[in-house]
Amino acid sequence: MMKTLLLAGATGLATVSLAQAADVPMEAAEAVEYVNGCTEFGEGFFYIPGTDTCLRLSGHVRADYRFQDHNSDTYSTNTTTFGGNARLNIDARTATEYGTLRSFVELNTAVGSSNSSSARLGKAYIQLGGLTAGFAASAFTFYDTNYANTIFAGYFAPYNTVNLISYTATFGGGFYATLSIEDGLARRGDTAAFFADINGDGIIPTAGAPTTVAAEVEGQDIPDIVAAIGASQSWGNAQVMAAIHNIDARATFGTIAPADVRVEGDEWGYAVGAGVGINLPIAAGGHFAIEAVYADGALDYLGDAGGLVADHVITYDGFNTAAVGDDLFAVDTTSGWSVTGEVQVRFSPALVGTAFGSYVSIDAAGAYAPASGSSITDIESYILGANLVYTITRGLTVGAEVSYRNSETDSISRSFVAAAPVNPLVTTTV
Repeated sequence: MMKTLLLAGATGLATVSLAQAADVPMEAAEAVEYVNGCTEFGEGFFYIPGTDTCLRLSGHVRADYRFQDHNSDTYSTNTTTFGGNARLNIDARTATEYGTLRSFVELNTAVGSSNSSSARLGKAYIQLGGLTAGFAASAFTFYDTNYANTIFAGYFAPYNTVNLISYTATFGGGFYATLSIEDGLARRGDTAAFFADINGDGIIPTAGAPTTVAAEVEGQDIPDIVAAIGASQSWGNAQVMAAIHNIDARATFGTIAPADVRVEGDEWGYAVGAGVGINLPIAAGGHFAIEAVYADGALDYLGDAGGLVADHVITYDGFNTAAVGDDLFAVDTTSGWSVTGEVQVRFSPALVGTAFGSYVSIDAAGAYAPASGSSITDIESYILGANLVYTITRGLTVGAEVSYRNSETDSISRSFVAAAPVNPLVTTTV
């Protein structure tokens, strides 16, 4: 369990001009307009000189100060951490006969308490009309895209940015539909393998037992296919979404005879979800938002819960047989569900308060957990928190957040009757 207190501040960029008090009086010079404003695409855009392309530069600088109770007396555990990060957004748009042509880039840099720094590309995509191509937010996301703007604690909800190509059709009344082809490699979890009594013959490794069971994810053959339909109206937003994810893995069961038995598992994982956000007519404004997701064989669609356990397990029951048959192995997928939500109240135009919560439950069915090396059967975890954010002046915001996280796992120990030592689970991800 962990408690977190976060203090954060964010500021934009501003320019200040100073005038000398003792300047000699002189005639005011005529103002020079170096760039022309562009109002077609919203506030902050200006024409790039000599072109018909409009550009907007934006971003933020943020400083974080955290206190964390890890419920641990380990001397190397940090209870206080510091951090800073910066974001730069570059947004270029051009009106064309086919619709608006947009190029968007988000750059992020961060530095932690040990002065270790990192830089990464947050987004980089091209849009023309309803077509989007590049590194962008998955079409499966809802809560992360429309809400969660002031939350630092993390939550169990889809938030992936992936390489994709998608098309969004817009209809009357704010309705839309999206079909997206997305890189499935970004959503892959580990695979695992072990011997099991699949056929019910009571045989678990005896004489001539295995010495190694190795599993690996194979190359991508089919990308993820994601579809979403939703609406954005005056009362709020709503969306339902679904995704299918190809599972292509193999396992090598090293035995005395036959040697190096290899079996392949080719299955489909999937995820379905729905979210809704409702505007609340309270104080100076507010909203309630909630999203729920179910995933089977595609745990990365649960957000923060992805990577806790293997997406799937290959089991094999033919080590003492000369031939490898389809009836001697099986692929079992790991399933789970999550729910995440928040209530936000704008007490004034400058003061915003948010209470949030998130819960995930995973039925791993004995899947392998790479981090602990154990066979985990169930995982439950929840996050609760609240924060206040105050805008001192335009471009300068400070906030404080308190959150609590609790996780529980159940695991089993496999019993192998073997004449030789057994290393039942070895996983790799490609």
